[in-house]
Amino acid sequence: DYDNIIENAMTNQSPSFVDVPRSVMNPTDGEQAMYDHEAVKDLQLPVRVQKPGERETRRTADVWLVRLPDTESAIKKAPYIVLQPVQGEDAQEPGQKRRSSAMVRLVFTIFHPDGEEGGPALLELMERVRTAFLKNPNIGGQFSLVEAEGLAWGINYDLSPPYYNGEMVGRWTLPAVEREDFQAWLRSH
Repeated sequence: DYDNIIENAMTNQSPSFVDVPRSVMNPTDGEQAMYDHEAVKDLQLPVRVQKPGERETRRTADVWLVRLPDTESAIKKAPYIVLQPVQGEDAQEPGQKRRSSAMVRLVFTIFHPDGEEGGPALLELMERVRTAFLKNPNIGGQFSLVEAEGLAWGINYDLSPPYYNGEMVGRWTLPAVEREDFQAWLRSH
């Protein structure tokens, strides 16, 4: 999985959920986006007009894994949420089962032409995702929010209208990798 991700990163092409084989980096449809699509499906946000003569449209936020496809997308693709695994940990105390977890950051960006409505629209999107996580902290039977560490969020006030940006960070448990008997593995190969 990581070779594929690195190769895509080197060619400036961000992997999508379809491009990367099944792993923590490529959730199933039920796990995809690590949030409840139902919670935001009716939240239609403005999309920036890209060409003269186009009409303003609205849609739900797209979800991207790791990053947007290119640097110009930061403006063109809004509204969106980018899922970024930022740090992982595997630990095993003597006599205990191995524990695996990852810190995941969600970056929320929206476009809104009305300066009075942009901030509240961003907060509405973030609040719906936050509420969905807290109501159901288990995703696809594999990932669980580590509630003891909380779910942190913040707004980036450095970005100026008509773009609004915030982020949410939480630690999620991952399926632990079980240790193999190395000698048995050698005999079988």
